[in-house]
Amino acid sequence: MLATQLIQQGSLLEINAALTGGSVTARALTEASLTQIETLNPSLNAMTQVFPQQALAAADQADARLQQGKNVTYLTGIPVAIKDNLDLLGSRTTCASQLLHAYFPSTDAAVVERLKRAGAIIVGKTNMDELALGSWSLHSAYGRVAHPLDPQRQPGGSSGGSASAVAAGMVPIALGTDTGGSVRQPASLCNLVGLRPTHGIIPNQGLFPSVTAFDTIGPFTRSAMGAAICFQLLSNRDPAAFRLAALQQLQQPLRIAIPNELMTLPLGAGIRPLFEGAIQVFQSFGTALVQVNVPHFHQGTRLYQHFSATGILQSLKHFFNLTKDDPGKLSELITQESVGPEVKARVTRGLRLAAEYGPAGNAETRRARSLFRHRLLDYFDSGVQLIATPTSPVTALTPQEIQNSQHSTHWDLFTIPAAIAGFPALSLPVGFTRDGLPVGLQLMARPGDEITLLRAAIAYEQRMAPLRSFQVN
Repeated sequence: MLATQLIQQGSLLEINAALTGGSVTARALTEASLTQIETLNPSLNAMTQVFPQQALAAADQADARLQQGKNVTYLTGIPVAIKDNLDLLGSRTTCASQLLHAYFPSTDAAVVERLKRAGAIIVGKTNMDELALGSWSLHSAYGRVAHPLDPQRQPGGSSGGSASAVAAGMVPIALGTDTGGSVRQPASLCNLVGLRPTHGIIPNQGLFPSVTAFDTIGPFTRSAMGAAICFQLLSNRDPAAFRLAALQQLQQPLRIAIPNELMTLPLGAGIRPLFEGAIQVFQSFGTALVQVNVPHFHQGTRLYQHFSATGILQSLKHFFNLTKDDPGKLSELITQESVGPEVKARVTRGLRLAAEYGPAGNAETRRARSLFRHRLLDYFDSGVQLIATPTSPVTALTPQEIQNSQHSTHWDLFTIPAAIAGFPALSLPVGFTRDGLPVGLQLMARPGDEITLLRAAIAYEQRMAPLRSFQVN
C-alpha cells in the first residue's frame, strides 16, 4: 500500500526517505510502478515499451546497495521512464515512428548510463510525437497519448508520454527532451515541474536528434527540489552547490523581468489571473519585478520554424546515410503511408528551404539566432536574474480543438526563446483554471545559472501547497 501511494503521489525526497529508512523496498516500488502501468496505460497510452524483468532485476540490485549503504544516491531504487528517442541497450529506439521500428542501439544513451550508475530503475519508454515533431503527442506510430486528467484531451508534446506517466502516477520521474518547449509545455499542461537545462550541459549522446542545435534532455518531476536533484545527477554539477540546504537559500534581492509584449497577447481562460497570482507570491518574499520590452521575442517562432525543418532533414539524412545531393530518396522515404503528417510537413518544408536558400540561407539564419541570443542576454546583464511568462498560452486541448485552432503558431511562443538562445528554463505549476485544467509559470535564467532558477522555484513551492499527481479513474 505504501509503495503504491509513493509511486502515485510521492516526491523524490519522500520516496528516498522511505527507501533509506527501510519502510519500503526498491522491488516493492518497482512492482507498484509496473502495476500502475498495467492498469492505466491501456487508457492513456503513455508507454511504448515496458521492461518488467529487467526492472525487477535492477530493483534487487538497488535494494542490495541500500542495505549496504554504499553508493546510494537520491535516485537509487527510484522507478524512472525515459522518452522513446533515448537509447537503451537491449530495447528499440523508435521515436514513435515506423521509420525506426527496427533500430536497436549498440549502447546506452549517456543519460541512461548516469541513471543506471545512480541506481535508478528504468521501467519503460514513453510515447511521443513522431520523431519529436509536434506539440501535442497526437501523431505517433503508437497512437495518441491521452491526458491523465481528461483522456479526451492531449497532454502536450512532444514529450507527452513522459508527462502523462508522471502525472498519472505510473512513475515519479521521467525523462523527456525539449527542442522548442517539449518538456516545459507538457509539464505546464499536466501540473508538473519540467526543466530544460542550458543547452549542452547534459550530454545528448544516444539521443535521436530532432534539431541538434536545440535538443536538450530534461526531467519531469513532482517538485522543483526533485528537478534540482535530477539535474545535478544528470549533469554532474558540483554536488556541494546542490545540497538541500543550499538549494533552499534564495539569493536576495531577486529581480524578475516580465515582458510587456507577451502579456498583451490573448491567453486561454484563467491563465492570466493564475500567472499574476504566482507573481504576487514571488513578490511576497521580496522579489522585485521589472517590466521590459522584448519586441524581438516574436522573431523566435520564425527562426525556430527554419531550424526545425532543416534540422530534422539533416538528422534523417545522417541516419539513413543519404547524400545531401539526392533529396529524392528522402522525399520517397517520407511519402510512406506509415509516416505521420507532421513529419511529412516539416521534411517537405526543409527540402523547400534547402532548395530556395541553400547554405547562404542557413548562414543568415544562424546570424539571426546569434543576434537573438545576445539581445536576450542583455536583459540578464542589466541585473535581472529571471524572466517570467506563462509557460503556454493555452491549457490542455482536445484533438478537435487542436485541428480547428487559428493560433497554432502561438502554442510555443513562450517556450521558443529559451530554445533559440540555449538558455535554461523551467515550468512550475501555479494552479488550475475553473475548468480544472493545470497552468504553469515559466522562469528563464541566463546560461549556466540553473541554481538560481531552481532556488526560485523551490522558494515558490515552499509557500504553496505540495504538488500531487492526478487521481486517475
